[in-house]
Amino acid sequence: AVVLDVTGGTPGASLLGDTSENILNGVATFALVSVSHPGTVYQLRATVSGVSGLSQVFDVVSRDPVSLQWGVAPATQVISAQAWPEFTVRLLDQLGFLVSTDSTTVLHLHLTQGVGPLDLEATAQNGIVHFNVPKYDKAEDIRCTVHNAEGPLSIDSATVTVLPGQAT
Repeated sequence: AVVLDVTGGTPGASLLGDTSENILNGVATFALVSVSHPGTVYQLRATVSGVSGLSQVFDVVSRDPVSLQWGVAPATQVISAQAWPEFTVRLLDQLGFLVSTDSTTVLHLHLTQGVGPLDLEATAQNGIVHFNVPKYDKAEDIRCTVHNAEGPLSIDSATVTVLPGQAT
């Protein structure tokens, strides 16, 4: 049997699927194998009877984002003259990895609870969308939703409280 594995690339990456196949007419065919993590400079290594060989170098890139994850989510905030900390949202692929090649997806952040106004738009940079939130000066409970215009990407924040405080 020929055993196939992966070398190089992202530390901790492995080859998924059936990685051992019998030889038939001098050929071992591997169907439905994939690399577990995106990365660069991977090689496949095939080993049979103690002899191995390496494939050409290849890269594995993330596909289109299929879900969103908060990097820095809205949190309870004391009203002051300062803007809120930047909110960030990560674009994830089907395996849950950051789509670091995405610098085109546009996301919208708006309030789904609270009187606002808070309605922002930002474009991904290397798979991360940064929302620079201006000073929000209403004492209330708020909840934010982030989504893309085309759908189906969407994520909600927890309900957070904006508290009255002293200007700094």
